[in-house]
Amino acid sequence: MLKKINEHNPDILHFHFGYFLNDINCLRNIIKDKKVIISFHGTDLNSIINRNKLLRKSLLEVSALENVTCTFPSHFLAEKYYNMIGRNGLCAVNVIHNSVSDDFFNCWDNKKINKESRVLSVGRLVPVKGFKYVIEAIYELKCNGVNVVYDIIGCGFDLSKLKKIVNEYGLENNVSFLGRLDKSQIIEKIKQSDIYIQPSVKLSNGQEESFGVSALEASVSGIPVIVTNTGGLTETINKKNPNHYLIPEKNVSEISSCILKIINSKKIVHPQKSFFNEFSQENIFKKWIDIYEN
Repeated sequence: MLKKINEHNPDILHFHFGYFLNDINCLRNIIKDKKVIISFHGTDLNSIINRNKLLRKSLLEVSALENVTCTFPSHFLAEKYYNMIGRNGLCAVNVIHNSVSDDFFNCWDNKKINKESRVLSVGRLVPVKGFKYVIEAIYELKCNGVNVVYDIIGCGFDLSKLKKIVNEYGLENNVSFLGRLDKSQIIEKIKQSDIYIQPSVKLSNGQEESFGVSALEASVSGIPVIVTNTGGLTETINKKNPNHYLIPEKNVSEISSCILKIINSKKIVHPQKSFFNEFSQENIFKKWIDIYEN
């Protein structure tokens, strides 16, 4: 790495993820005139660094440097950082949310008529996403005479476990695993759905959502959105929009009652342009340029 740095002589060294804090510290002892940006993304700070004494020590050392900038995709993750190192560090701290494509803004059309209500989730099939709680809520609704179809977009090692739950509840006709889809296909599924839900949870190792791009994409689309009160997910919805719902994590009854509330509601509030602009690619791009230039 040092050879490449000397060869290209960049003004700024930008590192993604905090797994390399030890290497960054070693570089700082050799190269002192370069500006350093470290972008934390979630799993690094939430679980890996939090459980590794050596990495926590390196984080403290890096945070004591003036020519270092740390960026976070949410205020939630920035607070996690402050909880580890305190607020006396010399490095600059910036929250730069993930951006959302213009293609998602107001793409949802509520004029369609589905035979049954369709619920959609997007994300890796891993425990932190909490999809099993929605499956259980779909079963609870079915037992109460409410037929709901649940589509899950994404891949992951929890697929077999989730399919087992579906089979145990006899929900083969209600729950579909659609695998990995591209952006245009995800937009089409949003248009075909009635509700979007991001049911993420906090794991025992401290891992939780640092932000939630998929939830944000749904929030700006206009579709009613449900997110759990965990991690940075709360920053992906517009709390002034009555179509955006914040519920406790791991609460099956709360999920089912919220789905039922949306099904019975006739009020549709379109996403505000100002909310979308906050996360637009143009606005986020400007924030990154400001950091690089300053």
